[in-house]
Amino acid sequence: MALSTLSGLAMAAVTFICSMSYQSESRYMRIAHERYHDELSRNWVSIIAWTTVTAVLPLISLCLWSSHQGVSTAISIYALVMMAAKLGRSIHWMKYTLFIQKASMTIGEPFTDKDMQKVFQRHESNSKTL
Repeated sequence: MALSTLSGLAMAAVTFICSMSYQSESRYMRIAHERYHDELSRNWVSIIAWTTVTAVLPLISLCLWSSHQGVSTAISIYALVMMAAKLGRSIHWMKYTLFIQKASMTIGEPFTDKDMQKVFQRHESNSKTL
């Protein structure tokens, strides 16, 4: 039961991290989503699906405990290892998303033509007042 509860908590963390990466306003994260949309979708579906499975497997092993203790233990260990692997992957994506957001803030957005026109107009108006 404890492993199933832990898997449920991992599922909450995984869905939070997934939504954080997809809702990122970072320019570079948007580029990553545009270029690698299919790979990212498969990655997150895999993480969420397997985390759900790791919440159900311990319940199945509980039902098998009285008749097949060895199989039940193997199922629980498999669920624990898979949960740790998928949680590790999602934490990696959280670190990646936070790194990309920090890089976007540090590097800054490139100037557009509209930005350059505003600066030119401001420069022109300052030159006329002097």
